[in-house]
Amino acid sequence: MLARLWGLAMGYIPIQLRSIEMNTPITAATTHPEELADDPMFWAPSRAFLKLAIAFTIAGCVAFEVALFAFAPEQTSRAVGAVVLIAIALVAWVHLSRGRFRAAALTLGVGEWLVVTGFLAFFGGVHGAAVILYPTIILMAGWMFSMRAAIAVATVTSVVTLVFVLGEASGSLPAAPATSPTMRWVVQCFVFYLSAMLVPFVVRAYRERLDEVRALGRDLARRTEELQASEADLHRAQAVARIGSWVYDLEADRMSLSAETCRIFGLPAGTQGTHDDYLSRTHPDDRGALDIAWRFALERSAPFDRDHRILVGGKVRWVRQIAHFDGAGPDGRPRRALGTTQDITERKEAENALSLTRIGVESTSDAMFWIKP
Repeated sequence: MLARLWGLAMGYIPIQLRSIEMNTPITAATTHPEELADDPMFWAPSRAFLKLAIAFTIAGCVAFEVALFAFAPEQTSRAVGAVVLIAIALVAWVHLSRGRFRAAALTLGVGEWLVVTGFLAFFGGVHGAAVILYPTIILMAGWMFSMRAAIAVATVTSVVTLVFVLGEASGSLPAAPATSPTMRWVVQCFVFYLSAMLVPFVVRAYRERLDEVRALGRDLARRTEELQASEADLHRAQAVARIGSWVYDLEADRMSLSAETCRIFGLPAGTQGTHDDYLSRTHPDDRGALDIAWRFALERSAPFDRDHRILVGGKVRWVRQIAHFDGAGPDGRPRRALGTTQDITERKEAENALSLTRIGVESTSDAMFWIKP
């Protein structure tokens, strides 16, 4: 039952030990985004820590056995726990040597927790020397598996220790034999050094993650600079050609204008507008026809291309608007429009001047024809 509770805490229902290749990184390609935050920080330092933890567990158990036979030879039953823990550490080592790192971590964590719990059930309950191992096991569960696993193990451990307290209060817990100070010292030293050994690995994992974040930050800054440079080049090119761009969100009725489009309309850079805002800047004589042409193109998702006049600071200017629709939704209606705005005032003025010249020339030719003798 306790093993199943531990398995539930680790998220293995039923417990399935998944093999992971030594050099397989944890990336978004192999892990769902929502699972990334719940994976071990770094498997590389975790592997190194596991090797030391297994070796240290075996050494600590051997030291406990020596202290037991030296200072309490009459309590040989206590040696069973240390022997079982050594066997568990050896199984974890086999998993680790074959590249099954999660299996090794799970075996070591579950094994230590079960041995400690079983040992305390017969030798002291919450007063037993081995109770000091629980915090280290919880810390290992959080680092090697997830924060949820640490919380779950801590919760299960709290329930078990409460059972010990109730058992001691009711007298159903077996009376524990006296533990010599030397044996307590051995157990405590094991926890002290195991915790001290865990610290540099956690710190190194944190520093490696911090270095990754910094590298990503530098890469993001570089890409941002490149994007800003490209955007500046685009703005200069639009200014030279007198062609601006815009994107119109049809559902939100929000139009985002480029710097050149804002300049053409005499607006501050970064201005956003709506369909009605645009019509309000259109010459009153062109407003109705422009709106009809726009709605006609929108209903058919057809390209929009129209010349019309706008009012800028009380002056009349000509623009050419070209737009295409995309992002059709389930109803078939487009979701946005992409367009360009070109200032064609000089072209229109030149066309008007040319037209007036042509009219003048034709009128002069007619007059010359009638007065010719």
